[in-house]
Amino acid sequence: MLVTRRACLDSVLAELLRRRPRQELTPKAQDKVESIGNQCGLATLPGAHCTRLATDGGPLRDQLSGAKQGSSPRERVRELFHSSLLFLKALLDGIDETKLK
Repeated sequence: MLVTRRACLDSVLAELLRRRPRQELTPKAQDKVESIGNQCGLATLPGAHCTRLATDGGPLRDQLSGAKQGSSPRERVRELFHSSLLFLKALLDGIDETKLK
C-alpha cells in the first residue's frame, strides 16, 4: 500500500514538473517540490509553505520507499499513509493552475 502511495507521489511530482513554465534541473525530491512551489505556487501562500513542503517531501518519499523493505507496525503504516495524503493535499492546494502549461 505504501509503495503505491510513493508511486502516486512520484507521478504527481512528474506531471507538475512537466507542466511548470520553466524547466530546471531537480535531482532530489526536495528540489522538485521547491521548483514546483516557486514556479506554480499561489501568490497568497506564505513563503515558508513551499520550503516546509520541500523539507517534508524528500524524507516522506524515503520513508514510503523504506516501508517495502520489511513489515512495519500497523500504526506506522497508517501514519505514513495519512502523512502522504496530507502532503499531497497541501501540495496540490497550493498550486495556481493558471501558471501550469
